[in-house]
Amino acid sequence: MASGRPADLDASLDRARASFERRAWGDARAAYQAVGPASLDVDDRERLAVAGYLTGADDESDAAWVRAHELCLGRGDDRRAAGCAFWLGW
Repeated sequence: MASGRPADLDASLDRARASFERRAWGDARAAYQAVGPASLDVDDRERLAVAGYLTGADDESDAAWVRAHELCLGRGDDRRAAGCAFWLGW
């Protein structure tokens, strides 16, 4: 638990990320949903948004892009926030 999170949460995030890297979009989406949105950082929210889009879950994808955009703005990362806004509008 080096990250300060429970080990099962880290394992679930690892599964979600591995599924995304394998381009197993449905598995990645399901794994990220199981983790819960409050536990996702910007990178994971972007991956969830892509996986949602590629599996036809447009509302979920949009919500993930919106939250990623908000997180980026909160961190002062305007360039990345603009990227999220672009993909949201796509």
